[in-house]
Formats: sequence, structure tokens, C-alpha cells
Amino acid sequence: MGDEFKIFIRRLTGGKQEDIEERLAPDFIDPQDPEIIFEGLVEIKGVAELAGETLVLRLKVDVVVTLSCAVCCERVKLPLHLASFCHTEESEGLRSGVFDFCEPLREAILLELPMRAECNQERCPHRAHLSPFLIGESYGCTT
Repeated sequence: MGDEFKIFIRRLTGGKQEDIEERLAPDFIDPQDPEIIFEGLVEIKGVAELAGETLVLRLKVDVVVTLSCAVCCERVKLPLHLASFCHTEESEGLRSGVFDFCEPLREAILLELPMRAECNQERCPHRAHLSPFLIGESYGCTT
């Protein structure tokens, strides 16, 4: 990775902001699960600024993820939207004067993944065939 995830603290002194607008390949997310596939580009927009001695990073992130349907195992594409990712870092702890936000962003994206996905806008057509085998509402079924 190059400088696309790096914030140079000295550029933010004197009340300046740094606008962030990137379209990046999703390789940096690396979910370490072959069932989770990020597709297309990750769109990142936001700002970085200093609030006193604290670096404040505010971003909006959009990406498409493909997961397996929890009912029929078909692949489901879902938009993933982080409307208000915010990360703070004390600038005193950044000895190099550079903050790489790749890892905090990666973690935030992975935490936004749904616990389960279902095809056909959460109305998998195979659910009716499986409902006799599922008991209770914990599976989203009523019996």
C-alpha cells in the first residue's frame, strides 16, 4: 500500500483539514474467510483534522460484499455503508508524525458485516422448505 491511508500530521497544523477521497481495491480488508468477498472499489470520503493534540478522522465508506445466504447458501451481494466512521488518535503518540488509518478502517468495515445474510431481500424462497426443520424465532421462522 502507498500513501492512500496515511495522514501527515504536520499538514493539519494551524487549523487545516485534509480532505480524503479515495476509491481503492478492497484487498486491504482481507477478511481471512473465503466466504466473504468484497467486490468493486471501496469508496472513502471524509476529513482529517486536529482538535488540540488529537487527530480526528471522520469518514463515510461504501463497498459491496458478497456473502452466502443463511438459508440456501446462494451468493448474496449486499451494499455495506459506514455513514459515520470516526477515529481519534493522540498526535503525541505518533512519533513519525504520520498516522496510517488502514487497520482501524479495516476493523470498522469488518465489524459492519451482517451476522447473517439472506437472498431475495431477506425472503429466501427456500425458507418454506426448511421451516419444518427450524424451531422458534431465533432462525427468523415462525412455526
